[in-house]
Amino acid sequence: MIRRLNTSSEPRTKEVEAQRQRDGALFYDDLLRHAERLLHVPGVARLYRAHYAAILVDEFQDLSPQQLDIALRSCDASRTFVGDPLQGIYSWAGARPIQVERVLRRIGGEPLGLGVSFRSSPKVLNLLGIISQELGGQPLTSHEPERWHEGGAAAGGTFASGVDEATFIHETTQAILGRDPTSTIGVICRSGWRRKPVDEEFASSGTPCTCWDLAVDNPQIIDLIANGVSRLGGAPKRPELEKELIESVGASDVDTASDIRDALAQLEELAEQAGSISAALAQFRIRDDANEAITHGVHLLNAHTGKGQQFDWVFIPGVEKGNVPSFLARGKAALEEEKRVLLVMISRAKHGVVISRAETLISKKGKPYNTTPSPWGDSLRTGLNMDPQGLTRHVSGFLRPTT
Repeated sequence: MIRRLNTSSEPRTKEVEAQRQRDGALFYDDLLRHAERLLHVPGVARLYRAHYAAILVDEFQDLSPQQLDIALRSCDASRTFVGDPLQGIYSWAGARPIQVERVLRRIGGEPLGLGVSFRSSPKVLNLLGIISQELGGQPLTSHEPERWHEGGAAAGGTFASGVDEATFIHETTQAILGRDPTSTIGVICRSGWRRKPVDEEFASSGTPCTCWDLAVDNPQIIDLIANGVSRLGGAPKRPELEKELIESVGASDVDTASDIRDALAQLEELAEQAGSISAALAQFRIRDDANEAITHGVHLLNAHTGKGQQFDWVFIPGVEKGNVPSFLARGKAALEEEKRVLLVMISRAKHGVVISRAETLISKKGKPYNTTPSPWGDSLRTGLNMDPQGLTRHVSGFLRPTT
């Protein structure tokens, strides 16, 4: 490996690999590589197949070909793969949903379709079906549709600015919680930068919420940063703090170092509002267990973070060209994955989904600029059944006031 890396122009890569070998450490990719290599030994494969009588793989669309090979070689009887290729949004991490589905169809034949949703209201499913059919999928029907007040809600609105949009989201989420404090509400953005007006609105108002930016939600990373801040006198500059923290974890721990850098980038933005990194740290609510049930209240998160979660209400701001779809998406395959990302965001909603856009935003240089509607906006509008005013009436008419 070192010989191969000698031709690389990245000295940091060679340094990390050399340190890994000196430490005798294995990274996650090494574990997969060695597992697949061992399972290609017939005797090892027979040992595992004799041990496992069945295998169940959930979310098969998130598998890489390597992971699929490991699963298939580990067990050759009673194999069940569950998933939805239309929710395959991790190609950047190596997932190949189309390739994986093709292999599974060749092995197991036609899949058994599941056409009834036990999660979402008819209005949410109607909007979801529009995107699903554009991707070649089939619409879902709601189990017990009569139990949803007015069939649920699929609302949309256009606002003059990102600030106005954020104010609407803040006021509406608080109205929902005022009527039903047990509600779970997800504010899901395609990209973190587009969520900034919403984050600032909640931070400046002091409204409790849970930020799901993964690195900062990790208690270990928060502890590392807090200890580093304390060692450096309580108010260090970011470069000084980052250097201290990276040195404290060691060059070989690239995952933790990456989490630290991501966390500091997020904290730096919040620190501008809170006054210091220490104050920003104090504002974060840390989730103790990533697998725990969603708590009531407002959750701020990004599209890929929210996959696998569900909320009573989902707000999706920023449905503008450049964000939905991302300006980074180039070519047919990339744009199809962007549409699958939108589908995943909508599908997180149980009772209601609220889609919005702003006509103007503020650039990184502090100057306003006009946005362009998402090219998918016309399709989405056909699935909306109420505007912001109708949403207000729906909330006040459906949920019982607290006393």
